[in-house]
Amino acid sequence: MRCERLSSGVFRTAWHRTSTAPTPALRCARARHFGSREFNTTAFELYTKWLPTSGETLGSFPWFFHYVNVGPNVQTHEMITDVYLPLR
Repeated sequence: MRCERLSSGVFRTAWHRTSTAPTPALRCARARHFGSREFNTTAFELYTKWLPTSGETLGSFPWFFHYVNVGPNVQTHEMITDVYLPLR
């Protein structure tokens, strides 16, 4: 996945094809979460606090997560997850 910064907290994504299904190019808000993936508090804050005050409108594509570091040796407190909230 490639990301291009459009403005503060707003990015455009472009996916590398890994299947035959078409993947859309999207404008997204991105926030980085540190810690457990069980309950992603950053995703909650992005949706409930940032979105209503941003002047942006929620897009129709589901939001998605990029797990930056994965593996058996990654401790919970070391986990990094990028949260992408698609915008119109």
